[in-house]
Amino acid sequence: MKRSLLSWNRGKTFELDMDEVPYLLVADDVLGGLFAINAGGLGDDINSMYYFAPDTLEWEEMELTYDRLLWFCFNGDLDDFYADFRWNGWQTAVKDISSDEAFYLYPPLYSNDFITIEKTDKTSIAMEELYEQNMEMAEAMDEEE
Repeated sequence: MKRSLLSWNRGKTFELDMDEVPYLLVADDVLGGLFAINAGGLGDDINSMYYFAPDTLEWEEMELTYDRLLWFCFNGDLDDFYADFRWNGWQTAVKDISSDEAFYLYPPLYSNDFITIEKTDKTSIAMEELYEQNMEMAEAMDEEE
């Protein structure tokens, strides 16, 4: 992986090293999902983990701390967590992209045109690019409400 926690968060959760951080991005998945430790910007539950879901483009409280998230990643039911986001052959597809990439799906998971992940076009793109697209769309959706 070419990015560090500091470099990944700079420009996303803070600009300058002395800035107050609303949350800290600590992990992501190949569909653009993000895992973050709340530092007050996502809710009152400081140190709780949140997941930015690529199907809703919203932050969801996970009711886990960081250490429990790590336990879940290694021992939990990831098949259940990602049940709606896996397709036939996903294991092979994931092996072929780098840790700094993700899948851009068309139509996107959050789109009204999305039917099933099996029927989406999947293209690997830089995680940075997918992050930018998802944040812009999330902001646009918030403005519509």
